[in-house]
Amino acid sequence: MNLSDTQNAAFTKVYDNYETERKALGQAKFQLINDYAANYATLTDAKADELAKGTLKNHLGYEKLYSKTYGQAKKAVGAINAAKFLQLEVYLQTVIRAEILESIPFIGELDKSKLQ
Repeated sequence: MNLSDTQNAAFTKVYDNYETERKALGQAKFQLINDYAANYATLTDAKADELAKGTLKNHLGYEKLYSKTYGQAKKAVGAINAAKFLQLEVYLQTVIRAEILESIPFIGELDKSKLQ
């Protein structure tokens, strides 16, 4: 983004707040993945429900953060620059999410491979 010094200062505040919240969501996502891995072999209905609800809550947290940050960024740097930021962040998080999903097995997937 090509920002003036004033816009850059305003956007830096928005971005720093965004990063603080994004890191907390990232830690929560990491904990969910670790919890899934730790319980994969003995996954119960209750634990699957807990993990699914935690994942949905995490996804909603990201969406709320994007929406809030877009509004703040729009005030600081205008809609076009705010949209550029949002577009990049959503893209990066989508790539990260895809990489994570490709690296962890679906529920029951490892059990099926043992039978073959």
